[in-house]
Amino acid sequence: MNDENTLWTYQLNPFHLPGMQGRIALGTCGLVVPVTINCYYREAPETYAPDFCKRHSFIVCRLACMLVDAIRGRGVTEMMRRHLSQECIERIEFMWELMQSYECTSQSGIVDDHIKRFPTVPRWMEVSLVSNDRIEYNVNVDVGKSVFHSTLVFRKRASKWVAVHADVG
Repeated sequence: MNDENTLWTYQLNPFHLPGMQGRIALGTCGLVVPVTINCYYREAPETYAPDFCKRHSFIVCRLACMLVDAIRGRGVTEMMRRHLSQECIERIEFMWELMQSYECTSQSGIVDDHIKRFPTVPRWMEVSLVSNDRIEYNVNVDVGKSVFHSTLVFRKRASKWVAVHADVG
C-alpha cells in the first residue's frame, strides 16, 4: 500500500488538537496522494492509529474515484456495495440513471467526451475525525481538465465502518 519512504507525522493545530500528515501511494505508476487528518476531539490519537488511517484512507481514495466513475456511466461496483450503506447505493444508482440520459455538452453545444475518456486521478485528501464513531473524507479527483470533489461520511456500525453519505460535485 505505501512504500517505506512515506511518513505519517503527528502535529498540533492552532487549537492544540491532534492531527496527522501523510501520503498514500496508488497504483504502480508512483502516484502519491497527500493526506491531511484533522482531529476534533482530544482522544483521537489513541482511537485512530496511523495504520488504520493509512489503510482506511487508501480504501476511501479508491471509493472516491469509483464515485466519479459512477457519474461517468460506470455504475456501482462490488467494492462500493461492501463499504456504502444501502441508502447511498440507491442514491448513486439513481444518479447513474440520470447521468445516462444526460450528455455533457460545452457552451458551443459540442459533446464534451473528455469526462468519459480520461482516467480519474486523486490529487489530495482531507480527513476529519469528528468523533470516535464518525469520520468525514473530502477527496479532490481530477478527470482530464475537470475537477471533482468527493465527500464521504463514515459511521461505525457494530465493528464495521460504513459510508452513510457519499456525494460528488
